[in-house]
Amino acid sequence: MSSEGPVGPAGVMPVRRSSFLRLRQWLSKWSDWRAQMARRLDRFTDKPQGRHLRRWILRLPGVDRWKLHRIFTRRYARTFGRQPNLAQPRLFTEYITHRIVYDRDPLLKLACDKLAVREYVGRTAGSQYVAPLIGAWRRVDRIDWLALPLPMVLKPNNQSGLYEIVRHLNDLDRLKSACAAWLEQDYFDRSLEWGYRGLPRRILAEPLLRAPDGGSLIEVLAFTFHGQPLVLLAVTGDKRDKRRFCTANLDARGGRLDLRGTAHVIEEVLSPDQQRRFLAQVESAREEILAAAARVGAAFPYVRVDFYITDQGLKIGELTPYPAGGRGRYSPPDWDARLGEMLRQSATQRPRRRKLFRTVWPPLD
Repeated sequence: MSSEGPVGPAGVMPVRRSSFLRLRQWLSKWSDWRAQMARRLDRFTDKPQGRHLRRWILRLPGVDRWKLHRIFTRRYARTFGRQPNLAQPRLFTEYITHRIVYDRDPLLKLACDKLAVREYVGRTAGSQYVAPLIGAWRRVDRIDWLALPLPMVLKPNNQSGLYEIVRHLNDLDRLKSACAAWLEQDYFDRSLEWGYRGLPRRILAEPLLRAPDGGSLIEVLAFTFHGQPLVLLAVTGDKRDKRRFCTANLDARGGRLDLRGTAHVIEEVLSPDQQRRFLAQVESAREEILAAAARVGAAFPYVRVDFYITDQGLKIGELTPYPAGGRGRYSPPDWDARLGEMLRQSATQRPRRRKLFRTVWPPLD
């Protein structure tokens, strides 16, 4: 017998077992080295001097999703103490995280652009739901500040949660600096949500909306699943204040829900008269909100349609495709699973997807 070992079928020499062991060891070392390099890259790109490299990496086709998966699984684990199941999401927060990492639907860019979405709202729900607009500008030096009606709200079209309520022009230099900073930033570099990446940058000016009774403005957030608004969350107070007050949590039939988000419940802070006044406003507008949200949200698997109850009727302020960046805490905790189940069940009854509307930009200065 040959010293090379036994001969297999058709005279083929089988690979030695030691060769398999060496291959496994090499693959193990390669995997460890790749994980070590990925950790070093993560640490470097999280530092200020590595931000330019991270911007470049997150714009590479294919690589961006791998990098986003690593970032958002770590963020999710830090928030909830567990890893998200992005392969088969069941919780609502897992669905939103999956959308951030993998979904590249062009409608997401439409929803994130506060200027382009106005046309979409007008086409689907009706022009009466579009909030009034004073103007939109590409550059700060094109704004004629003295000609603007006060009070008003300034905000960027390509970012979330940033705005300035302007009641006078005594601090005009600060306003100009804030607007210039908004125009310089691609919000994707901060949020890492694909819908904001590369959006045209504009400064929007809108008149300050007022409540029907002159009191605090009520915002109704319609959680819409495949065109079905199933949960209404009504809140009041400053958006930048984490202690926003919750006026009511309702289902589509008007029943009260035990859902609590980060907002405090209204019963804890408002008098019985104020409670009745807020609840009456929400209930009187409920049917109209449901009808408008169904038309606006028909093209999305999920979107939150944000309404304002104003003295000029209902106005849609914005569409929110990434609520709380996929890391919103719901109380009781089982609401995370219940919202996820609503999304799955509504998918079996989803209407035919609407055609994507061509964005027509209004004339700008």
